[in-house]
Amino acid sequence: MTKEETIEYLRCVKKLETQKHYCEEQGLPFFANRLLCPYCYRQVYDQITMEQAASQLITGCPKCHKSFAD
Repeated sequence: MTKEETIEYLRCVKKLETQKHYCEEQGLPFFANRLLCPYCYRQVYDQITMEQAASQLITGCPKCHKSFAD
């Protein structure tokens, strides 16, 4: 893994943790609880901003648009 890939991975982990914290604070289900989409196996959080992770419930994959809530 290159340095850039490692940095991007760590950013995605931080966004996942931020989303988990947001869900816990708001009493919401934590649907986006994996780094990879279980349907298309692509990264979920690389197209999500930190602001979105901290303030919006993520319910599906931004790439294949499959819902995690079903």
